[in-house]
Amino acid sequence: MKPLQLSRNRGAFVGIGAVLIFLCFVVGDRFLNGSRAEVYHQRLTREFESIQPLPGAVVITTSDRFSVWKPGQILIDVSYTTQAPYSEIRHYYDQELTSKGWRFVDDRPYTVWGKDMGGRLADYCKGPLSAELEYAGSQPGRTYSLSLSWGLGHKCDSGK
Repeated sequence: MKPLQLSRNRGAFVGIGAVLIFLCFVVGDRFLNGSRAEVYHQRLTREFESIQPLPGAVVITTSDRFSVWKPGQILIDVSYTTQAPYSEIRHYYDQELTSKGWRFVDDRPYTVWGKDMGGRLADYCKGPLSAELEYAGSQPGRTYSLSLSWGLGHKCDSGK
């Protein structure tokens, strides 16, 4: 019976050890990267506030995904509705973002579960910050979204 008891205790020690390692990783990441992420979050917020939306566009939703407990990723996103076509939206944001120091990187089709609904994605960079203009095409509910991010593995993160 004692070998069984040792086996149970060993399993408890392994479980407790795994939990402690996980907690050290999460708390350590917060301690090492949290203040840097807070600086980037403030920077992204200022950037977003400086970008004027397309005249006549109406805000549908806003989202600010930042947590000091997940300090390596930040995403600020606003969805809009407008009657303007993609060419007008894209032209407007090319000018607006360029005037704020953003660099155009790419424009490509945007599909929903592999289905082409006429959507487009345009990417912009400003140092390690990423901006993405997402045109919804024929998807209902919104016309386009503008997202600013840091640390999500976009082209800007690697300096490309």
